[in-house]
Amino acid sequence: MTIALTDSNFDKVLHFETYTGERYTHMKFVSLLDGATVVELGFDAPAKHQQYIGSLPAGVPNNWKAYKYAKFYDIQNRAVYLGVPWINPDSVTEDDEAPYLITVWGVDTDTMNSIRSMLIANGVESFEISRP
Repeated sequence: MTIALTDSNFDKVLHFETYTGERYTHMKFVSLLDGATVVELGFDAPAKHQQYIGSLPAGVPNNWKAYKYAKFYDIQNRAVYLGVPWINPDSVTEDDEAPYLITVWGVDTDTMNSIRSMLIANGVESFEISRP
């Protein structure tokens, strides 16, 4: 199922491709911004627009100020800005494998080992247990 880049989908973790063929995975969608704002944040929207404009569908304005920019956080929690028209809407899907964070207090090592065993017994193989 494809996901629209609208404010109703903020905080979803998404996978998608741009019209230039770049693949993005595990991208947390956090906001929509105008061109002036992303430039103020240090993103070179005019230069990036020039890289993408030749690959975009007909009807996309040849003006970087004319459309919205999506702000994402990648898996390393770095901000990524992309013009919404650069993203192929048919490729946007929700990440069903987004990580969960489980914090457990007040247990001993034996109990933590039991929790690890329960995860494995339930088919969970990709997890990390660490002490702060």
